[in-house]
Formats: sequence, C-alpha cells, structure tokens
Amino acid sequence: WAGNPVRVLGRSVFDPDRLPRCVHGFASASNPGTCVCSHGWSAARCDVDAIPSCDRDAILTCENVVLGYVFGNHPTCACFRECRALLSKQFGELETAFLIK
Repeated sequence: WAGNPVRVLGRSVFDPDRLPRCVHGFASASNPGTCVCSHGWSAARCDVDAIPSCDRDAILTCENVVLGYVFGNHPTCACFRECRALLSKQFGELETAFLIK
C-alpha cells in the first residue's frame, strides 16, 4: 500500500502525500489505504457517482429522494431507482410495500 511510512536514514517517516486520494470522502482511520465514501459515491477513491441521475443540490441524500417521493416532491424515476438500489446495497433489501419497484 502506498500509505506505508517512508524509510529515511533507516527511520520510518509518515508521508501524507502517500495516502490515498479520496475524491468524495476521506481516508479510513481503521483500514489504512482505503477511502470512506460520502453518501452516493463509490469506488476505491470515491470518484464514481452511484446516483448520477439525481440532482445533488436538490436532494442531498437518497433518504431525501425516498421521502420526497412519498411526500410529493418527485425526483426522476431514474434517480429514484438508483437511490433504491444504493440504499438496498447499504442496508439490505428495502421494504417495498410503499415503494415502486
């Protein structure tokens, strides 16, 4: 892993420039070399948009999409499906009694 300390004159020296670059997230404190992604972002560097059909300025989170859909603030169908898939991946299959499949 690139985040290992650098050896300088026989001593380990921490080099922050060798930490992973997390585009939409932060470096994990408990699992060195990995990123913890912000909501709706994925991949090793948190640089893949998991909900590309959603307007992030309007929705902020997928929970907002689901609640907004229930209460009448309709996101696009593609956004709703992407959020449902993301939440199901994070929390297990969602209760679908009130959700559209």
